Amino acid sequence: CVRRAAARRQPPPGPPSLPRCRAGGSAGDRNPRKGPGSADMGGEEPELPMTLTDIVESNVEQLRALNLATFPVRYNNKFYKEVTTHPREFVKFANVNGCTVGAVSARVEPQEDGSNRLYIMTLGVLAAYRGYRIGSRLLQHVIDAALERDDLQDVYLHVQTSNEEAMTFYGRFGFEVIGEIKNYYTRIHPPHCYVLSRPLATPPPPPPPRPPPPRPS
Repeated sequence: CVRRAAARRQPPPGPPSLPRCRAGGSAGDRNPRKGPGSADMGGEEPELPMTLTDIVESNVEQLRALNLATFPVRYNNKFYKEVTTHPREFVKFANVNGCTVGAVSARVEPQEDGSNRLYIMTLGVLAAYRGYRIGSRLLQHVIDAALERDDLQDVYLHVQTSNEEAMTFYGRFGFEVIGEIKNYYTRIHPPHCYVLSRPLATPPPPPPPRPPPPRPS
């Protein structure tokens, strides 16, 4: 008789892996010409044709895979459950040749004084695609979408104090340091961060100058 081989138990499926895409390297390769930041921090490469698509429940695991490949910090399940509930214009994938190569996610945060702020939670681009202005276009999209609303006072985010490239990158878009938080991060060094903000509201015009006092007769 012929003995049947025992069926091997298959491990449970993990989160989906990112597709292998090519534009000067595979999605998993580090391009030595690109900087170490999570978004494109400058460079002289030409723009790649790029499309934006919504981050929704059916593809949110793709965001998890992208973040795992991009950031030194890990986001919990609550983050991925809530990210799809934020306004669609603030949670977007960047796609090149049908491959997901970057993403931005931001949320509206109500303030005690009744105003709202837009907080950028993540902005990341795969290493092989940095330097092609993908991160710049993702960030500009969020800023433009925020400017179309009349209920947001600024866009803000946190940047690790040692990340000089990110500071320069956001500075080109009008972000300025408005504060510093000690021990903000728990698993990376240094653990401190700067708070960067870009105002959205147009400041009121200065009051007209006072007329000179009448001359005594």
